[in-house]
Amino acid sequence: MEWQSHNMVANKPKFVVFFSENCPQCRKMHQAWIDLAQKLKGNLNVLAVSRDYNLDAMKSLQVFKYPTIRLYKGASDKDFVEFTQSDDGHDLTEESFLSFLQKNGV
Repeated sequence: MEWQSHNMVANKPKFVVFFSENCPQCRKMHQAWIDLAQKLKGNLNVLAVSRDYNLDAMKSLQVFKYPTIRLYKGASDKDFVEFTQSDDGHDLTEESFLSFLQKNGV
């Protein structure tokens, strides 16, 4: 997938949530993701990719559940670390995302 956004910072990692508009956990974490993006603006590319508008890209990236959250450190679509969430989604918070990024050297 070619990453395109007018808000992207060159040579910075990308922290991406792949979501679906119909996913309850995705809707629940929406504000935390926005807050995270604002907090890290200029230091990290925090992106949201909707299944509803990017289904082919989701398939090519092998994203089949929502939300799927990945940290892409390099230019390759295969160079990522996936955020592992609990089944109940209680860890989909700004604090847990920041902890994940810190553990992965970002």
